[in-house]
Amino acid sequence: SSQNSKQEVIKTETKIERCTNNNNHSMNIGNTNKWFETKSAAIEYYNQQTKYWGEKWENGEVDNDQYYKNCPTGYEIWDCVYCSKWTINFYYR
Repeated sequence: SSQNSKQEVIKTETKIERCTNNNNHSMNIGNTNKWFETKSAAIEYYNQQTKYWGEKWENGEVDNDQYYKNCPTGYEIWDCVYCSKWTINFYYR
């Protein structure tokens, strides 16, 4: 006599973890290497950096070359489609 045996197939779905510290957001991080909770926080970081380097230059703590190398002159900003955090990429002279 033959026996019919049922084979149970177990499907496992691999859940992709997004937006952890493994740099697995929907796009690469900006050259600041930071993620921000809000767009305004990212822009505030830009403003802080320009103020910081501007004050160093005005006080004679850095020369023109150091200032131009380190003080951002603009930025592009984008958000992750998975977690809605923001990153910012600075432009330099």
